[in-house]
Amino acid sequence: MASTVAAKRRPQRTATPAPSARTRHAARGTRQRSPDAVVQTVKQGILTGHYLPGARLTEADLCSTFGLSRGPVREAMTRLAAEGVVMAGPARGLYIRRLRRQEALDHIEVLQALIELAARLACTRCKYEPSRGRLREAHARLAASLARGDSQRRSIERTRFYEVLFEVAGNPELARLHPAITGQILRAQVYPFLTAEDRSSQYADYAPLCQAILDGDVRAAVRIVGSHLGRSRKHALHLPDAAFESAAVL
Repeated sequence: MASTVAAKRRPQRTATPAPSARTRHAARGTRQRSPDAVVQTVKQGILTGHYLPGARLTEADLCSTFGLSRGPVREAMTRLAAEGVVMAGPARGLYIRRLRRQEALDHIEVLQALIELAARLACTRCKYEPSRGRLREAHARLAASLARGDSQRRSIERTRFYEVLFEVAGNPELARLHPAITGQILRAQVYPFLTAEDRSSQYADYAPLCQAILDGDVRAAVRIVGSHLGRSRKHALHLPDAAFESAAVL
């Protein structure tokens, strides 16, 4: 696509980054000291940008971070692999998943259907407080993170905005199906290859989407979601191969 930047060199596999103070605190403060703690902290690390697609996860580092033996850590990695969060790589290592181009397109197709349904339901069910206030607050926090240019906060608040959207839609099963982790993995893969204009166009959709839902305007909400995900689909189709995992390493 003309608006995307020139192809970049494929990012190299990287070792697990040193755990941040927040990550270490989360690991110690969750009571679990179990596979559950590892699973939840790795997922949270993806959502906050601590773990990037292609980052290697080593048993030794995870055992040290969580104060666990290898058994619980391996159990956690097995669960994360089954959920499509991590994948096997060279030298029998495990890495945060990177999506292939077709996987990205498949994910966007599913995501559009889910978000459009959530938006439809939210338009009819988000008529009273406190739901309206929660949606306004979620968008205000996202807008503030965008204005500050804080990429980590932006990632957290965008995830939270979608969580609130699915919550006010009032269907717990729909909220359970929302693939937040895969969505963040895809964003982390493609954003380095987008121009500032591309990113700005995506961010600009959140304000009118929030307002359409508050106005109960189903047509407008669905149109905005379709436009937003349609743009994502074009990016996935036209970005250079370096933005995606190659089938050869899977």
